[in-house]
Amino acid sequence: MARKTKDRNIKPSFIAGIGASAGGLEAIEEFFSNMPCDSGLSFVVIQHLPAGHKSVIDSIIKKYTKMKSVQIRDGMKLEPDCIYFSPPDTDVAVMNGTLYLMEPTAGPGAKLPINFFFRSLAESQGEKAICIVLSGTGTDGTSGLKAVKDAGGIVMVQDIKQAKFSGMPESAISTGIADYVLPVKKMPGTLLKYVRQFHTIRETRLVADDEEFNNYLKKILVLIRSRTGHSFSGYKQQSIRRRTERRMVIQQIAKIEAYYDYIQKNPLEIDALFKDLIIRMTGFFRDSEAFDSLKGRIINNILKKKEPGSTIRAWVAGCSTGEEAYSLAMVFAEAMAEAGRHFNIQIFATDIDEDSIRYARAGAYPFSIAADVSTERLSRFFEKKDSAYKVKTKLREMIIFAVHSLVKDPSFSRLDIISCRNLLIYLDSELQQKILQLFHYALGEDGLLFLGSSETTRKFAGLFSPIDKKWSLYKHKAAAPGYSSALSDAALKNLSGPEVSGTLRTDRGNTGSDMERLIERKLLEGYVPACVVINKIRDIIYFKGDIGKYLELPSGRADFNILKMARKDLRHEVRTMIYQAVKEQKRIVHKGVRIMANKGYEDINIIVEPVSETEPLQGHITVYFEEASRTLRESSIASKRTPGKKKASSPSGLEDKLRFMEMSLEAVTEELEKCNNDLILKSEEMRGVNEELQSANEELQTSREELQSTNEELLSVNTQLQEKIEEITQSNNDLSNLFSSTDVGTIFLDINLCIRRFTPSATRLFNLKETDIGRPLHHFSTNILYSDLIRDALDLLETLTVKETEVQTRDGEWYIMRIIPYRTLENVVDGVVITFVDITKMKKAEIATTKAHEFSRTVLNSINDAISIIDINNFLIVDCNEAFLKSLHVLKKDVIGKTCHEVTHRCMDRGVCEGPEHMCPITETVETGKHAVAEHIHYKKDGKKIYVEVSASPIRNEKGDVVQVVHIARDITERKLTEEEFRRTIKDLRKRLDEMKKKRR
Repeated sequence: MARKTKDRNIKPSFIAGIGASAGGLEAIEEFFSNMPCDSGLSFVVIQHLPAGHKSVIDSIIKKYTKMKSVQIRDGMKLEPDCIYFSPPDTDVAVMNGTLYLMEPTAGPGAKLPINFFFRSLAESQGEKAICIVLSGTGTDGTSGLKAVKDAGGIVMVQDIKQAKFSGMPESAISTGIADYVLPVKKMPGTLLKYVRQFHTIRETRLVADDEEFNNYLKKILVLIRSRTGHSFSGYKQQSIRRRTERRMVIQQIAKIEAYYDYIQKNPLEIDALFKDLIIRMTGFFRDSEAFDSLKGRIINNILKKKEPGSTIRAWVAGCSTGEEAYSLAMVFAEAMAEAGRHFNIQIFATDIDEDSIRYARAGAYPFSIAADVSTERLSRFFEKKDSAYKVKTKLREMIIFAVHSLVKDPSFSRLDIISCRNLLIYLDSELQQKILQLFHYALGEDGLLFLGSSETTRKFAGLFSPIDKKWSLYKHKAAAPGYSSALSDAALKNLSGPEVSGTLRTDRGNTGSDMERLIERKLLEGYVPACVVINKIRDIIYFKGDIGKYLELPSGRADFNILKMARKDLRHEVRTMIYQAVKEQKRIVHKGVRIMANKGYEDINIIVEPVSETEPLQGHITVYFEEASRTLRESSIASKRTPGKKKASSPSGLEDKLRFMEMSLEAVTEELEKCNNDLILKSEEMRGVNEELQSANEELQTSREELQSTNEELLSVNTQLQEKIEEITQSNNDLSNLFSSTDVGTIFLDINLCIRRFTPSATRLFNLKETDIGRPLHHFSTNILYSDLIRDALDLLETLTVKETEVQTRDGEWYIMRIIPYRTLENVVDGVVITFVDITKMKKAEIATTKAHEFSRTVLNSINDAISIIDINNFLIVDCNEAFLKSLHVLKKDVIGKTCHEVTHRCMDRGVCEGPEHMCPITETVETGKHAVAEHIHYKKDGKKIYVEVSASPIRNEKGDVVQVVHIARDITERKLTEEEFRRTIKDLRKRLDEMKKKRR
C-alpha cells in the first residue's frame, strides 16, 4: 500500500484529453474496456453537459476498467492510471500537472469546452500532449487539436464510419492533420505503442551520434526537396529534428537510418513529414491587442496618406489556412468604415502548402471560431452555411490566395504592409536576414511590417524602425546607399541562377529535375545564348544565361508570363514571333531589334523556335536573345540624328517593316478573336454553374423541410419512451411478487446457514448440486460480486430486518438480492431465504431511457420555433423548450402550470382565443383530433406584441384519445409588418390614382 501511495504522487508523463459529445458514451466505454489499467497515462474526459445535469459516467465507467475514475474538482492533482471527468457547464484547464475549473467564456454560439481544454493541454504538455476526438455533433475540438499538433503532440480521431454522430470526427479529419483515424477499439493499443516508442526515441537520442543523425536528416531533406520542390535547409535544425522524431514515433521506427530507408521506399511518408514541417499554427486575431494596435495606430495612418479610391497593397506571407489574412481584411474594412473613406484593398496571401491555400480559398471555418471572432464581426463578415461560418463575398474579394515560397519565388513589390507573424522564429539567422531584406525591398516608402510578438528586427535596425515594440510593428525606412538596389538586382539575377533553373514553373505532368535535365540536354546540343523556355500558356519554366537586359520582374502578383516580363520595347516583337512560330511550326528569326541599354542603344537578334523532337517538351517554345555585332552609344546616335541630316530609309527596309507590322496586326487580331471565343465559352459555363447552384439551393431547402419533419418524429419517439418507462416501473412492481417462482433464484438455509433447498435458477449464481444439500453456504464459490452475503444473513437472524440490495455477477448481469427470515407455520424463525430476481434488462433499459431522454431534450431545445406541451383538460402548460421562453422573455418557473392564454396573451380569460377572427388551434385539434394552424398575436413579458403562426398537433394515449397538444409558434412579425406596409402603399397608390382621375375630369 505504501508503494502505491508513493506512485500516486508521481506526475504522469503523458496526459490524454478525450473530447466526446452525442453518442460519445459508448465510444468511451469501448475505449476504456480495451485500455490496460497500468498504462501510466492520465485521462481527462471532456463532454458537453448542460448546467445542473448530474453526470453518472464515472459510476458507469467503473464497470469497464479498474482505473480510478473521479469528477474533476478545482486544484486536483493529476495521477497516473486515473480517469478524470469534467463537471457540467465548466471549462477545464491544466497546468503543471494540476487541473483547474474555469467559468465558461461568454461569447456567441455554443460553448466549446473541448477546444478550451485541448489548447490548455498543448500549452502545458507540448509534445507529450495527446488529444482524442470521439463521436459528437458540431465542430468542437477542431481548433484545439491544431494547437496540440503545433506543439508536437499526437492527434487521434474516431473513424466516422463507426461514430454514432460524425460531426466532430469529420470536422477534425477535414483539417488534414490527424495522425491516426481509427475505430475506438484499436486506439488504446496504438496509443501505448506510440508512448513506448516515444521513450525509446528519447533513450536512443542520449546515446546516438549527432553527426550521423544530422547527416541522415540532411538526406531526408533532399528527398523532400526532390518531391515537393521546397527546401528546409534554412529552418532551425532542432525543430526539424523534433518533428522528424515525431514521425519516427508514429511509424514505430527507432533509428534514423531505418527511417531514411523507410521514407525512400514510401513517398507518402515524405508528404506526411512535409506537412509536419510546415508551420500551420494560426487563428483569427491571434494576440487581439496587436490587431487593435494595428488598426488604431497604424492602419488609420495609411488611410490618411492615401487618396480615396486608390489601391492599398498588403502581403500576408505564410498565411496557412487563411485566418490571419481574413483578420487583416476585417481590420482594413473596419478602419475604412471608421474613417469614412473607401479604398481598393488588395491583400496577397501566400503559403507553400497547396492544401492550406485550397482551404483558405474556400473561406469556410467551423463554428468554434466564435471563440476568437466577436459577435459583431461574425454578423458583419460571415454567414452561416451548413455547419460552418462562410466568409462573405465582399471580404473574400479583398484577398488573392496563391502558392508561393519566400525562399525561392520572387517577392511582390510596392506594398503598403507585410504581415508575417510567427514564421521567422522557425528559421535560422541567415534565412531570417534574407527574408527581412526581401521584405524591405518589397515594401514601399513608410510601409509597415507586422511580425509575431516574439519576433524582432533588432539586428536590422538600418532597415526598419520600431513603432510598437510590444506587438512587433515596424516601419520601412531608407537603407544605406545601394542596399535596396543591390537586393533588387540580386532578385532578378536569381531567376537565372542554378538553384532556380527548371524549378520556377513547370507543367504538372513533368515537374522537378526530370524536366530540367531534358531542357538542359536540348540546349547543350549547340551554342546557346541567353534564352528562356516557355510552355503552351506562355509561362516561363526555365531560364538560361543573363536575361536581365531583356526581361524584368512585373510589379504586383508574381507572374512568369513572358509577355508580362518582357521589356516594353521587346514585348511587341516577342508576341508576334511566338504567334508566327506556333502557327507555322518553324524557327522565326528577327535581326537588328533595337533596345535601350545602360549606356545607349543596342541591337539584338531574337530567335523563337518550337521544341518538337523531345516528347515531354512538345508544345514548348525556346526564345533566344542574342547580341548583334554593333552597339550604338547614345552620344553617337544623337550626332547622327540631328535635324536635316537624318539618313533616309531604303524602300526595301520600309517594305520589310510594313510586312512585319501587318503580321503583328494579324497575330493580335487572331489572339483577340480567340480570347473572345474563350470568354463566350466561359460565360456559358458560368451560366451552367449558376443553374446547378440554384438546383443545389432548392435541394437544401427540401432537406431543411425533411429535417423539420424528423424533429417532429423525434418528439413522438420521446412520448413513446416515456410510456416505456411507465411499463418498466410496473413490471418491476410485478416482479416483487414472483420471488417464489422457479424463474427466481432462491436458496433456503437453516439456522446454521446450511443449504436446505434451492431452485434451478440459483445454480447460475452458485456452483450447487443436489448432493450439496446440508453443506454450509460459505463452502461454495459464487458468481456474484458481493462479499457480505454471509454477514448479512447472520445479521438477519439477529435483527429480523429484511435485507434487499442489487448485486452484479462477473458476467455483467444484475439481480435484486433479498434476504428474509424463514418462518414456520408457527411463525418461528428457522432459517433464511435468499432470492435473486434478474433485473439485467431493466438496468440496461434504464440506461438507454436516460440516454434517449437526454437526446430528445437536446433536440427539442435545438429547435428555433417556440414549442410547448398543453394539457387539454385545463389548458395548462406542462413543458416547453428554450425557444418558447426566449420568445416571450420569461423563465420556465413562470410558465409551467399556467394556462397557455395567460402566458401568451397575458389574459386570464380563455375567450381571447375564441371567435372567427382569432380561432384557437388547440381547441380545434381537441375537437377534430387533427393538425390545426392559425395566426395569433402573442405578448412578451414587457407587453410587446409579436405576430406568430401557431400550429397544434394531437398527442394520443394508448386508446387513441387526445390527451395533450403540441403547440408550435413561429415568429412572423417581420412578415406581417411587411404586409401591412405593402397594404398601406397600395392604399396610398389607389388614392393617388383616384385623385389623378378626378383631375383629368
